[in-house]
Amino acid sequence: MPETYIIMTLVVLGINAVPAFMPATWSILAFFYITYHLEMVPTVILGATAAVIGRLILASLSRSVIRPRLSPRTQKNYKALGKFLTKKKHITIPLVIGYAFLPIPSNQVFIAAGVAEVSVQLIALCFFIGRLFSYSIWVSVAHHVTTNLGVLIASHYSHFSGMLLEIMSLAILILIGYIPWSDYLPHPKH
Repeated sequence: MPETYIIMTLVVLGINAVPAFMPATWSILAFFYITYHLEMVPTVILGATAAVIGRLILASLSRSVIRPRLSPRTQKNYKALGKFLTKKKHITIPLVIGYAFLPIPSNQVFIAAGVAEVSVQLIALCFFIGRLFSYSIWVSVAHHVTTNLGVLIASHYSHFSGMLLEIMSLAILILIGYIPWSDYLPHPKH
């Protein structure tokens, strides 16, 4: 059974390092939990930990691969947003924890965090806390999960609404870079 936890952890880490179009992590955790009769607490803790590590990899890749390919103006816009969110922890913390409670893709949050050079450690901690709770809820209420991982992943791609949500999220991520955030966000007082 320990090898099942290892495989589950690696699958979760892998799907969370991919920028888009991966099935929800909670559905993968529910699959392993139900199919292999795993214990809830280690499933959720390992799942949340692997998800955070995968998202940190995604944020790092976004910073080193995507950011240099953006126009200087877009980089400036993202950086202004990143500075604001890093300094305004009273906004960032509840925003990320609240987002982590939702069963919706979070990859765009970490792509934006990497590109905007936000304090990824703070976002990762908030994400981890939120996902501990949300994964506990979603895995425990998952009544209808297939016992075939390939079918589960393939079914993700057959849902039009899920793909539309992913595409819209990516479009919003791109649009965020076109907003001159330094013109709209309050400037720090010296």
